[in-house]
Amino acid sequence: MIELTYDITLELQVNFMKVKITDVARKAGVSTATVSYVINNSRAVGAETKKKVEDAIRELNYVPNLSARKLKKGKSHLIGLILPNCYSISSISIIESCEQYLSEHGYHILLMTTNQNHDAEKEALQIFSSGIVDGILLESLCDTPDAIIQELPVYLPAVVIDNCYSGLPVDRIGYSANSVMQEAVASLIAKGHKKIGLLSGPRYLSGTQDTLTSFQNATAHFGLSKENSPFVCTRRSEGRIRQAVSELHANGCSAVIFSNFNMLLDSFQDPLTGQISIPSDMEVLSFYESSTDKGFYESISKIYRPSDQMAKIACRLLLNRIQGDTSPIQSINLECVFSPHTKANL
Repeated sequence: MIELTYDITLELQVNFMKVKITDVARKAGVSTATVSYVINNSRAVGAETKKKVEDAIRELNYVPNLSARKLKKGKSHLIGLILPNCYSISSISIIESCEQYLSEHGYHILLMTTNQNHDAEKEALQIFSSGIVDGILLESLCDTPDAIIQELPVYLPAVVIDNCYSGLPVDRIGYSANSVMQEAVASLIAKGHKKIGLLSGPRYLSGTQDTLTSFQNATAHFGLSKENSPFVCTRRSEGRIRQAVSELHANGCSAVIFSNFNMLLDSFQDPLTGQISIPSDMEVLSFYESSTDKGFYESISKIYRPSDQMAKIACRLLLNRIQGDTSPIQSINLECVFSPHTKANL
């Protein structure tokens, strides 16, 4: 144990990120994506280009020593899971589903949370890339595909989760809310709502971008102006969710869509009694995460975001890559499902 700890620490200091994927790409005269394709054997690359990348890797000594030792000794049967937090309903659903699926297949999770901090995400990827895990599941804070590509380890299978970006050099899985948002907005308009608001998470998150774009497309489709379809993007840690909802209500929104159930609870749940009290002149609609929670708080309309299904598919994709699957990169969008409530809120 002492020797293993010493080795990891030493390599973090000496080898970790000393040579980056950008260094290899620059040396070989190719893109970082091409380097990743060669390392992961995830896409066909010409023989000459592949040789340039491999020569650059050898010359720059890009392979971490711990990873090399692990390859000689076999797999660790550990999977690194990186999430923005471990307390949201979404994160809990992902953790539980991953633990269940991976344990059934002889693997265990090492969990690291970033607390919505980009530097913490980089550090987590560096630690896992040292060779202590066989693969990584990443819910990234990066706001562009290129930023994710720059961070991803090139010698380690990875799957990016809860993400709608295309063009990644690894498998990725997320949600599509476009069609279901049209159903939700149509339902609210049919009930007489003329000003509908959206409360969502940080705008730099891929999932938030999809939710916001879907909301804007849906409200525009039904003729709502930007003034009549306001939105607020915020973090729970900022502590202004209740205030944001009050502002939307005061500005004339008779209906508000919440991008996750935690935000709804933060807005209307009494911290002492746990009771949820929604203003009688406001209708709310919320995304929720687990199929087992479908009946929870039945007096509102809901949109099911299949985070539990997403996590299990991501685990399956990752284990397949670990076992040598070289099929084309998969980019999957799971459809959300709208469950309307037929009566006005109680």
